[in-house]
Amino acid sequence: MARPADLVQCPLFSSLPERVVSSLAPRFPVEEVTAGRLLFNAGDPADTFVVVHQGTLTIEQTGRATRRLGPGGFLGVANLLEPSLHSCTVRAVDDTTLSRFDRQDLDLLWRENPSGAAFFHLALANRLIALLRTANERLVKLCELPLDQLDHEGLRTALQVVDDALDDHDQPAVSG
Repeated sequence: MARPADLVQCPLFSSLPERVVSSLAPRFPVEEVTAGRLLFNAGDPADTFVVVHQGTLTIEQTGRATRRLGPGGFLGVANLLEPSLHSCTVRAVDDTTLSRFDRQDLDLLWRENPSGAAFFHLALANRLIALLRTANERLVKLCELPLDQLDHEGLRTALQVVDDALDDHDQPAVSG
């Protein structure tokens, strides 16, 4: 089981009251993942939230690494709330310690700890609101560009910036 100190590394939990984090920690089993292990592929069914405690995960889209998640990094907020398909492939760069929390865990949390579930659900909703705000700001900037002067690659790059704002993972900076 995760320790409260493991969870508060993650920005999603750091704003929650200490008593709530302490009540949530036992719900997050700790898993050791060896370097190179695939967690999931793009297109796989997705209903799990993942928090990295130690080590590094790489996020790959269209066959290339686009981002790394280290301690405190997380992904799967939207998938936890609305199961869908993974939009990226994720694998361990090095030996990694993480916790997974799936839709069934969330349903059980609502039955057994409604107060903790409400706080957690609110944190998930706030994260999604922040993602939408960022994407909206980037769309506004995109609309201000002289689109008739953008070539195909420029437009693709501009749209990628908006897409990046909607990425369902967050990370305190990890180099490399």
